[in-house]
Amino acid sequence: MSEDYGYINARLRARKGQFIPLEELLDWLEDETISNLANRLKSTPYDKDIQEGIAIRGNLFEGIEEGLKRNLSRDMASVRGITDGLPKQLTEIILERWELFNLKTIIRGKYAESSEETVLNLLYPTGKVEKAIWEELFRQPDIPSLIQMLDTFSIKWAKPLKKALPEFLATQQLTSLEYALDVFHFDKALQRLKIISNISGEEDDDESVLITKDALKMEIDALNLLTLLKTTVGRVPIEKRESLFLKGGKEISIERFKEAAARNDFVQAFNHFSDTSFSTYLQKGLECYQKWQEPSFIERAVEKKLSDTFQGYFRKNPLSIATVIAYIWSKVTEVSCIRWICTGKHFKLPKPFIQEVLTLG
Repeated sequence: MSEDYGYINARLRARKGQFIPLEELLDWLEDETISNLANRLKSTPYDKDIQEGIAIRGNLFEGIEEGLKRNLSRDMASVRGITDGLPKQLTEIILERWELFNLKTIIRGKYAESSEETVLNLLYPTGKVEKAIWEELFRQPDIPSLIQMLDTFSIKWAKPLKKALPEFLATQQLTSLEYALDVFHFDKALQRLKIISNISGEEDDDESVLITKDALKMEIDALNLLTLLKTTVGRVPIEKRESLFLKGGKEISIERFKEAAARNDFVQAFNHFSDTSFSTYLQKGLECYQKWQEPSFIERAVEKKLSDTFQGYFRKNPLSIATVIAYIWSKVTEVSCIRWICTGKHFKLPKPFIQEVLTLG
């Protein structure tokens, strides 16, 4: 383990060369079967994990999914393993995003009464919570029992969920639980960065702390956009939408959020953000939505904005946390793309649809 950003940067940049270019992944769409895809993956760093996944799950589709998760889990563990001190603290803050994603996915799956296999296949095992715990959480009979299980395991997410549970039970709307989780996550993360700055004793924040803080602020903006999408599509009352604003973002103010929230059409709502860095992505997402009548393209557009921005951190100061952020987002994005290709072949989705999921046109 090391606190030396030069050493961390060298290790991660050496592995960066193993990433599969998007152009090559798009070529994989031309393969007719999952067998062809499995053959392609034999020449990649995923091969060993996928072969193990196939042996465990007994078929190609589930085996590839299992292998991708195993590879991602090992890779993120190795990123943790080469960091120490401040870099390790910042890395944990960055990775916590996907732990929160996994918990939300478990809760949504339980709410929608989805199958265990479907939900667990959507997880990104980048955090400290082990696979067995996610499985046990999903197997609880209902959401209150799930929250109680979190408390039993002394997992910190139990605290905000317990506080928000009465409102959920009264309204049966997941927005109350998800908002509580988001507020808790970003409040704690920004507090940790403040503590780190105070301990350093420097008049100005460390550059890596500033980079991490800036990344969190962009994620807050992204979540506010996704909240507008979900609450508009879900016909959540306007006054309730306004109360779900997350403070602390970089570009989206409460005033602008409220103006957008007053719209009953998310296309009109997103016109309020035409001068933000999300604008081009939102426009592409709306075009894909209008073509396929699938609102999830908006969510994909927001996610792609984050992914493109953070992968671009490879160009920032190599003696900072920027390379770690860039590497983590590059790895997660690659796994996500391969998952989409695999899912598209398994369920025989149109190739143009998958291509636009990956590229937004």
